[in-house]
Amino acid sequence: MNDNALHTVEAQIREQAAAYCESNNVPGFVTGVYHAGEQIIVAHGTANLATGAPMLQDTGFLFGSVTKVLTTTLVLQQVDRGSLDLDSPVVKYLPDFALAVPGAADRILVRHLIGHTNGIDADLYFPDDKGRDALKAYVKGLASGCGTLFEPGEQLSYSNGGMIVAGRLLEVVTGLPFHDLLAREVYAPVGMKDSAPPPSRPSCAARRSATSSTSRPWRPSPRPCSRCPTPGARPAARRSAPSPTCSPSGAPTSRGACPLPAHGSCRPSRPP
Repeated sequence: MNDNALHTVEAQIREQAAAYCESNNVPGFVTGVYHAGEQIIVAHGTANLATGAPMLQDTGFLFGSVTKVLTTTLVLQQVDRGSLDLDSPVVKYLPDFALAVPGAADRILVRHLIGHTNGIDADLYFPDDKGRDALKAYVKGLASGCGTLFEPGEQLSYSNGGMIVAGRLLEVVTGLPFHDLLAREVYAPVGMKDSAPPPSRPSCAARRSATSSTSRPWRPSPRPCSRCPTPGARPAARRSAPSPTCSPSGAPTSRGACPLPAHGSCRPSRPP
């Protein structure tokens, strides 16, 4: 594909994206094509209906459950380095790991955490812990609030809880907070310089990130920030959509997203 062909593709994508967004009430769209060292990016529409901010080529997005893939990558790195064994019980590394069913946690192996075969019944467990001890607090809370769905390895069930436990496991084995480990082992090597945990200034994040439509409540404030005004932005009526929660299985996002292991909302209550 030569340069002219790539730009022809760009024009086609731009036209088709605009038509689709218009006919299906999609506020905004951004995509990119990389081929033979060349890249095109197409951005269209609005990133945030509350602020009126336009979708740009560098608009940030929550990673969502892509963080599960990143968490799994970190676990497998530690396996390669000899710090973890996929077939060892999680309690070998996390002695305090327990569930409401006595002895159930003892039978969960490391591979069960990242393979969604652990049986941890934690999909409705949403603690409000924040900060660097969030994963530790999450795991502690499992002992009193969460049971099991099935015996480890018997079935497969999409597991945020398992990924969050994996995030805490990584913290204990490496001695690093999950966010720091993710930055060192994933972001830095591949040049993801704009990916980060939730910023300390949520209103700024609202200005440069697209709003999410998944289910948990960290929502950037649409109020203007004096340090990063968006010219021409104005509120528009809309039905607000909450952002996803951050968990240890899958949470990094570009520019103001949360790299927690399980899900990807901007609230550091749970790790990768």
